Amino acid sequence: MEQIKTIWNGILTALGWLLFIVLFITGFSTAVTSMPIAGVIIMAVGIVLSPPLYVRFKQTKFTIKHVMIACVGIISLSLLISSISESVETTHRQEEQKIASEHRAEELKLLRQEFESKQEQTISKLQMLYDESKYEDVVSVAQPYVELNDPDINELHNLASNEINKAEQEKQEYEEAQKYVEFLKTQIADLKSYSVDQFLDDKDSILIASAVYSAMAMHLDEANRHDLNGEQKQVVAQFRNILKDRQLKDLPRLRDAYGPAARKALWVKDISVKTLGNGYRTIEFAGGLFALNSNIASFHAGLVDLVEQLRFKQVNYKWYKEASEYTYFKLDSPSDADIVIFEGSGYRKVD
Repeated sequence: MEQIKTIWNGILTALGWLLFIVLFITGFSTAVTSMPIAGVIIMAVGIVLSPPLYVRFKQTKFTIKHVMIACVGIISLSLLISSISESVETTHRQEEQKIASEHRAEELKLLRQEFESKQEQTISKLQMLYDESKYEDVVSVAQPYVELNDPDINELHNLASNEINKAEQEKQEYEEAQKYVEFLKTQIADLKSYSVDQFLDDKDSILIASAVYSAMAMHLDEANRHDLNGEQKQVVAQFRNILKDRQLKDLPRLRDAYGPAARKALWVKDISVKTLGNGYRTIEFAGGLFALNSNIASFHAGLVDLVEQLRFKQVNYKWYKEASEYTYFKLDSPSDADIVIFEGSGYRKVD
């Protein structure tokens, strides 16, 4: 039995040493290459589990003090290894940068020698490509020589680069303008099929229909934000003409329909409404409410923006229909042919 026990202890000791070696090597490799603290912990575990120390630990009474000292020692060792590892990595990076710099310097030296042997030929070729507006080819040929800081090469390279950037910007602007023009084409189709017939029954619908022209004017105004070519300008001109034609045709009808529609809405207040004159540019309200000037002023203040949107030129107020004397207001509204955007209490023309 004693012999078997001895053999067994020997096997355990050998396994313990093997475990110690594996853990120590693994921990040291980890500490140096990537994770210093984790590596030190692995090494510490390997040392603690090594058979000679394990036996000695069993014979020693440890206290909290011993544990704290051991922890401080492990942390200090980890920081030391971390510092050494970082220093090694920094040195390695510096060496790599130095080698790369030397290699690039040698490349530039060879490039300089090659360039000087055919400098005149290269510059002539670049100038020819630039004159032919082959700017991408200029950049492609000149790029390898830019670091040589030759004035002629760099000037042609920069000029070509600027032309490329300019072309890309112009392309982007053209695409944005074309997108706008395509949108205008859809609006042209909508205007051609647009009809105010469905909006003539009540005053609110009539005002909505009249607001369409202000919205269309906003689309036309957007043309000023694009650098349009001749073909694109033709589409804008077509849109302008169709919008103008629709306004000349539709706005008199909307004004004519507004009289009966407003009369229907205001009958409960005993107010009569009618439109009159050439193109129905005058609207007249009659009722006892307008016997007082204060009532006229209050009513007109709430009405003026709406009747200007319909492009009435004058508003009359009578306290009864047959009155020969009445109060009237001239309106600074645009003509039916004017393309305008109504903003707040005013409007602006779109050129």
